[in-house]
Amino acid sequence: MSRALLSIVYGQSIKISIKTGLCYSLLVLLIGLLVNCAPPQTNEQTVPREPLVEGQIAVELKNSAFTPNTFKFNQGQSVEFVMYSQDVIHTFTVVELGINWEVPPGTDSVRKEFTFDKVGQYELICIIYGHKRDGMYGTILIE
Repeated sequence: MSRALLSIVYGQSIKISIKTGLCYSLLVLLIGLLVNCAPPQTNEQTVPREPLVEGQIAVELKNSAFTPNTFKFNQGQSVEFVMYSQDVIHTFTVVELGINWEVPPGTDSVRKEFTFDKVGQYELICIIYGHKRDGMYGTILIE
């Protein structure tokens, strides 16, 4: 092939490739915008909450967070934690106090009672890999 013919053939090929790539990029961008504009789809079930009595605290473990994530108790106070997880297995762990409770997903609550004897501030974490890093931690203060 002559040089003139080669530059025409390859030049057209490059122009077509650029146009095709641009079309694909715009299509991907449009699809991304449409997906992000749609309302979020969830398969979550609402976890039934039974009425709490004095001395009980409901704790939801979900999306790498404890709700609530801060607790304050008096020394010697006994509390029953009523814990729920809607998404995956989590833990309610306070290493310094020897607490390490698993909370599997589902509609049943996990109930654990604990008496806080040691005054201090303690870190509450989920020990499932990556959950603490993603924000699943809190504080327990005993006065």
